[in-house]
Amino acid sequence: MTPPMSPMDPTDADLARAAASLQAELDKKTARFRRPGPPSFQPAAPPADAAVEALTEALARDAVLLACVTCDAAPGVVLRAGVLRDGFTLALVVAPSDRPAYVELTTFLARPPRPERDVVTTNARPDAPPPRPARAALERLPGASVPTLRRRHLERLAAVTSGPGEDDPVRLWIEPTEQGVLRALGDYLRLVAV
Repeated sequence: MTPPMSPMDPTDADLARAAASLQAELDKKTARFRRPGPPSFQPAAPPADAAVEALTEALARDAVLLACVTCDAAPGVVLRAGVLRDGFTLALVVAPSDRPAYVELTTFLARPPRPERDVVTTNARPDAPPPRPARAALERLPGASVPTLRRRHLERLAAVTSGPGEDDPVRLWIEPTEQGVLRALGDYLRLVAV
């Protein structure tokens, strides 16, 4: 049997007002902090640029390119996104509107049973990127060709995943569909955000 309510007990309306007040106070105190939501992607036409077309063609020899999108997390950038034929590496042609296009390769690593993931990225970006967290290892090879970039990326992965041990990472498979590639791209953008 439920005890009778006292006149001092809060009503649902009282609780709702208190929750709204607490939320407003929290929002005010944390307004300076960035709250990244999941990135959203919009279909885009490939840039009509000979350099982008050449990079796309070179990357398509080793990868299946499944999407051409823009992203709210990177305004002014068109991404040709796919997966290398190994099934484990996110392959991108990154075409910013204000600087030269480049190729980027990223592989996700897990260390079971821990839930966190690491990423190994190798790119040919000519300028330095913003700082990244430690779990997002990046090596830049400015102006490198796609075969050179791929070879170096595979060398880095071999160095990270070689040797027996319970803490050795495993590569995570990327579903070879547009949705799978966009999901991997979203995960990547969340992991490298600082």
